[in-house]
Amino acid sequence: MLPNNLNQKSFSLYVQNTTGLKALDQINTILANYRLENALWVLPNDSSDRHKVLRILKNIYRKRDFNITFVDDFQTTYETKKCDCIVVCGDAKLINEVKQKPFPLIMVPFGLLDAFECQNKVVLPSNQIKESAAELLHFIIDRRLITLTDEKELSQSMCKALLEITTSLLESSFTLLHATAFAALNHSFEALQLLKEGSKEASLEVASTLYLSSICAQNRGPSLLIEFSHSLAVSPFSNIHQGSAAVLPMLLKSLKEQKKETYAQFSKAIQFQDPLEFVFEWIEKSSFNNVDTILRTLCTSSYNLLSQRGNFKILEPILKHCSQKDNTL
Repeated sequence: MLPNNLNQKSFSLYVQNTTGLKALDQINTILANYRLENALWVLPNDSSDRHKVLRILKNIYRKRDFNITFVDDFQTTYETKKCDCIVVCGDAKLINEVKQKPFPLIMVPFGLLDAFECQNKVVLPSNQIKESAAELLHFIIDRRLITLTDEKELSQSMCKALLEITTSLLESSFTLLHATAFAALNHSFEALQLLKEGSKEASLEVASTLYLSSICAQNRGPSLLIEFSHSLAVSPFSNIHQGSAAVLPMLLKSLKEQKKETYAQFSKAIQFQDPLEFVFEWIEKSSFNNVDTILRTLCTSSYNLLSQRGNFKILEPILKHCSQKDNTL
């Protein structure tokens, strides 16, 4: 039985995608398709990344003027320059900040990403999830920029994408969603092989996985499992990527128990590798320094304790105090 918020007629790509060696060179055509004329480019704060984006933009615009700004004052600049959309270039943190404002948005992702890029949700600095205010239009994967992402960032981003994919497979029986999830897994398998070969092309496959996993999540709808993984992010000890890596093996074991056929299809999508072995390869490449293992152990220990009859009732008053954010008694 399908969830109430998901049916055969509701599946949507939601955000369009352009991928290629020089995909960003198509920006004027993309803008014209949306009848947009005056874009504001929000650039990364990192000077090295910013210069590489600017080099591409100068080549695109030639001698024409274009609007650029940084995240701290993009709203003021947008209004002053009378812009009609934003093109944000950078990582998940930057994209999430821009998504909190009600402007038409085109995303050019690179760096550490979180698979929320193409969802109508935004991740706050507190790791809570809320509705995005932006109108998400397009997702541009440009090889010149996505290859700036290093192996650690690619692997950590993939852990988050795989969590969204596995959660979607667990929580939905929607045929089109499953097909999209398995297509994403095809890309994730290719990405891992290319990473092992030391090829920069792996970044394109990771970005494609992130795009498709976002589409899966958007069509799946809100997930308590995703919120649970975010709850394990306790700054500065852990982040949502480590929380994802902690939860992911447990979800795969549940998938194997509850949906054996889907688990087998998961395996088929990654060339018949065992899904658990596959995700542990990505986790190992993420260089989490065993934080994911510690989080997973804490989850297991807490479950074993709280699931024993009567224990939760005894501990509930103490746990209630643990949830308070201040240090007062």
